[in-house]
Amino acid sequence: RATLAGAERGFEGCVAVGCSARTLDRVSALMRHDGVHGSFGIHPLNAADWSQDVEERLRDFMSLPKVVAWGECGLDYFDKKTGGEVQSDEWRSLQRHVFARQLCVAGSLGKPLVVHSRAAEEDTLALLSEHLPRHHPVHVHCFTSSWTLARELLDRFPQLFIGFTGVVSFP
Repeated sequence: RATLAGAERGFEGCVAVGCSARTLDRVSALMRHDGVHGSFGIHPLNAADWSQDVEERLRDFMSLPKVVAWGECGLDYFDKKTGGEVQSDEWRSLQRHVFARQLCVAGSLGKPLVVHSRAAEEDTLALLSEHLPRHHPVHVHCFTSSWTLARELLDRFPQLFIGFTGVVSFP
């Protein structure tokens, strides 16, 4: 790649993801390099970053030619401290609000979505079904949920793809 030097010249390409208010400009700057594309959204663990200003910035990024998707966005109810689910209704409600808003905006712009869902199967399916057109392109990344959710998502959204990581090989 012309914008890279030394060993980096073998780089083929990537999608850099800005998923918090503080990383949006950093990821945008990376797109100056050949082969670097961007995806922007607010990750559920960064839901407190959401504001009208952040939404406007995300909308602006979507018009850049090297931006390929909105996200990652979604729901994450996993509680790292207990290994169970987050019990705070306030935190879950904030995540649902931010995810629903991002679904609406991304859907209106026609941008593909990168969705994160962890320990939030029912709410993820409900919000996607309520706020996203059936034929909207979706990538559910790092999928670790149930076969039931996978089947339901694939049945409801014909342009949905599921990504798996090495985690699926853990016993």
